[in-house]
Amino acid sequence: GDHLADVTVEDTLPEVTFEVTAPESRELDIPADAEISVECTVPETLQAPLQAGDAIGTLSILVNGQTVYEETLYSTIDAEYSWIAHVLNVLEAFRTGNPLLFWVLVFLLLLILLIVVLRIRLLIRRARRRRRRQRRKRR
Repeated sequence: GDHLADVTVEDTLPEVTFEVTAPESRELDIPADAEISVECTVPETLQAPLQAGDAIGTLSILVNGQTVYEETLYSTIDAEYSWIAHVLNVLEAFRTGNPLLFWVLVFLLLLILLIVVLRIRLLIRRARRRRRRQRRKRR
């Protein structure tokens, strides 16, 4: 069939884009002087998971502004959900939506990570000192 649209499936790794094509041709009895238009309603993006056969949009044929034919469009692919891709998409949306807040939160997370690492090192040092003291007391 004829190319109608390209649809991107979000939350997949790698990102999936597929072509939506028109279904098989149909014969309609339309007057010669009629104004004919075709409307394809398909979103630019869909969310994973997606299975072949899932309804994704509609194709409508209008004659003189009136819908005379409508058909559901279906996915032709399977796309698995990836939580990693979802997290990356959320972070990207957050980064582009409010970059200052994003970088402040990144800084705070790194600071918390640094504090945790330093705390663990301190606990390890204390444990080693205790063992040394106990060994010295035994001698």
